Amino acid sequence: MPYAEITINLGKVTLGEENRKKMTNNCLKRQENSSVIQAVCALLNSGGGVIKADINDENYSYRCHGLGQDLETSFQKLLPTGSQKHLDCMQQNHHFLIFVKSWSPDASSLPLKICSLRSNLYQRDVTSAINLSASSALELLKEKESRAQRGVPSLQSQECTLNRSIQEEEDIKVCASEFFKKDKLNYKERLNFTESTHVEFKRFTTKKIVPRIKETLAHYVSAFANTQGGYVIIGIDDKSKEVFGCKKDKMNPELLKIEIKNCIEKLPTYHFCREKPKVNFTAKIVKVYQKEALYGYVCVVQVEPFCCVVFAEDPDSWIVKDNVVKRLAAQQWVGMMLGLQPVTEANLQFQPESLCKKLFSDHHGLEDLLKAQMHPCSHGIVIVSRSWAGDIGLTKEQKVLCDALLVAVNSPLVLYTILTDPSWNGGSDYVQNTALQLKQQLQTLGGYSGKVCIIPRQICLSSRGLRPDQSLVCYPRSYTLSSQTEVEDVLQALVVVSLCSRSMLSDQLGCEFFKHRIEEQCHSLSESLRETRELYIHCFPGARKTPLAMKITEKIKDVFHCKPKEILYVCENDSLREFVNQQVACQVVTQRTFMREEFPKIKHIVVDVPEDFCRRHGDWYVKAKRITHPRTKGAASESRHHGIFWLFLDPFQTHPADVSGLSAPSAQFPRKAITEIHCAVEIANIINEEMKRIRENPPSHISPDMLAVLQEAPYGKAMPAQALPGVCEIKANLTLEEMADYVAGKCHSLFHDGYLPEDVAVLYRSREDGGQCKDALQYKDALLRAMARRAAEVELCSAADVCSDGVILDSVQRFSGMVRKIVFGLSPEVVQSEGVHKLCFASKAVTHLYLLYGRRTASW
Repeated sequence: MPYAEITINLGKVTLGEENRKKMTNNCLKRQENSSVIQAVCALLNSGGGVIKADINDENYSYRCHGLGQDLETSFQKLLPTGSQKHLDCMQQNHHFLIFVKSWSPDASSLPLKICSLRSNLYQRDVTSAINLSASSALELLKEKESRAQRGVPSLQSQECTLNRSIQEEEDIKVCASEFFKKDKLNYKERLNFTESTHVEFKRFTTKKIVPRIKETLAHYVSAFANTQGGYVIIGIDDKSKEVFGCKKDKMNPELLKIEIKNCIEKLPTYHFCREKPKVNFTAKIVKVYQKEALYGYVCVVQVEPFCCVVFAEDPDSWIVKDNVVKRLAAQQWVGMMLGLQPVTEANLQFQPESLCKKLFSDHHGLEDLLKAQMHPCSHGIVIVSRSWAGDIGLTKEQKVLCDALLVAVNSPLVLYTILTDPSWNGGSDYVQNTALQLKQQLQTLGGYSGKVCIIPRQICLSSRGLRPDQSLVCYPRSYTLSSQTEVEDVLQALVVVSLCSRSMLSDQLGCEFFKHRIEEQCHSLSESLRETRELYIHCFPGARKTPLAMKITEKIKDVFHCKPKEILYVCENDSLREFVNQQVACQVVTQRTFMREEFPKIKHIVVDVPEDFCRRHGDWYVKAKRITHPRTKGAASESRHHGIFWLFLDPFQTHPADVSGLSAPSAQFPRKAITEIHCAVEIANIINEEMKRIRENPPSHISPDMLAVLQEAPYGKAMPAQALPGVCEIKANLTLEEMADYVAGKCHSLFHDGYLPEDVAVLYRSREDGGQCKDALQYKDALLRAMARRAAEVELCSAADVCSDGVILDSVQRFSGMVRKIVFGLSPEVVQSEGVHKLCFASKAVTHLYLLYGRRTASW
């Protein structure tokens, strides 16, 4: 009986070290090796399976003869951490079986989603073109993707002036640039520069010059394009640096230029940017003379830095498709490496995704119904809301399941209202008024200046079609969105309209807006990286300290062109470490690990919430300063060797210097205060009110130094012109059961509107008497009972599982540095520092804040 597995039959294969050594046909030996290793790679990437080979030698015994050294070496190269984790071999009579387990990446390194023999992505490393390992290729892809998302321009070749008194590698590129301008050369003249990161010499003595160039050029073009650009100079001896050229009778200059052009234009590329340019290169033929007579030619290929990535050929990575081993194209490979979902051009995108997923799950056939009504539009965006009427200030209707607005090229805007009751007579007025009000707000609030209309349509869910009483409405063609630019203009206006409302869509757009503001703030802050190597950054409540610190690590990588393993992110607890580790490509450790281990490769350190650090683990500040600011000879060169040591602080988590190891706030220089609030208006108002009260009547635990810092900061004055309203509710005098019922009821309503459990955090204030574990159990039991009464199955997770899909239930202290859209803050009893605790809860929320107080709680 065959295995219930994907099975690849290889045919006859020679096995055993002695047998494979005796093979006289080296081509066949290499072919067998390739077939086996490609099949292994394909099964690793396709969920595992079995490779079946017919043994060529009938006397072969696996126990006695083994596999063969060349096959074992190939397995080790493919699976450097140990092939035994994924492969098991077995001989069964005259068949040899290799059982392949599905690929699972090494947890200690970058998580590679697929297995590859070779990436065929090259980079320049001084005078070598390096075929990047899969992990290095993933780093490059993430870096290029990040640059494209942030709009960072790619490096461009620049004209430089040669300084004769100082020599550095950049001078070689300048010399090559001057060489590129020459029109003729003399035979055996010696060049005044050598090979480098930007220069490669090649001298081909063979008669088959064109095939040799085609064979090797792709590697160098990929390497230069993916690094900083450079020159491939063909016809120069790399040792003597003498000009030999290619003899005129062995090459046709024009034919060579055509072959170079064809070779480079065929190179696979992957774009993260919108412009999608081609590889920019210039091929030039320079004549070489010997005693005034034409001897031959030197060919120079100038390659510009590429915005995204260039492959020498498709990656050497394989999958099983239709029971055949097939090679992945570069586009597929990058998509699988980055975990991207395949995107088809003809596709309607339904947004927000979480709301649409719930609607389509609860109402089978709704998605197909909408697509059928929107036919022939197959490419566009459908923005779904429980009630567009409610979103723009009109009255919601219970008999309306949802509204869907179609925004697509070659179509006017169409608003589809899905009714649950086909007999309801108010549907026509509802959809007409909603379409009219939305159109007017697009123009008045959104600022859309083009011709626009919104055609109303009613759909009955039960009859699965348009209501029969609707007459067709026609507009002139000028009211149709004729281009992607017009679609984007409408969507931009919709963003502004949505931000003025309280809805799930407005929350989603608002969160994206806040992310953008944080990126802008990070860009502004990063302008000080070169001049200010040590900096104290005081991030006030709502300023999003941790996201800002994480973004700075990316900026450090860009500014100093360093590797992720050269940047260290130090934080207080394991929960925050796990969260940050999912977001950034650098080393992330807790303070305890930082003091226990050594970090010889680290050049830059970012510290998050050092006020929570404890000196009993050792003097972390001195150690970090020693790593980033090593002592060097000569005062003039000292600052040049200093790395970044930036500390992101929360003024309301300050401990005495003898506890945290930090100097007093008045001695923290240079320093910068970050006060812009990145949350909805209702939550920002709470933060501003509490900050004002603390300034006017400071609690006893805030030091005079820190109070001075608070007084000098221009806190909360800047609010966005189109601010997200948000939600903030405060309930007092509640029992534990009443708190749990309130949370369960709100969650049920929010989940109905499309919010997800991972949007929610239920945070409680730990008691001063150390009964934290008891608190956690009480809250968890009460919440689970309340959820069960509403038939809601929700997983409750701790802050350590912040990247999971469940609702977070933990203390506000352990949730330090993290945020969620929706936060419930539970305070069971009154304490003197109530204002500070209110700030702690508010600073964790983005769009919704619910503050619940026990029976004995009074206002601070």
